[in-house]
Amino acid sequence: MTEIVFSRPGLGKMMVMAMKQRDYLALQSLLTIYAALVLIINLFTDLSYGIIDPRVRYE
Repeated sequence: MTEIVFSRPGLGKMMVMAMKQRDYLALQSLLTIYAALVLIINLFTDLSYGIIDPRVRYE
């Protein structure tokens, strides 16, 4: 959405162009970046639950 509003090329546009051009190496690299971002955000969220709510304990 930010790419469209501000007319700035980003990872989303690069992924679409890689699909259109069948550039599999770029597509795999971008999917790996997105997967890493999802993992990092989920890890941060899980760890922040313990800080925000002290009743949550991990064993």
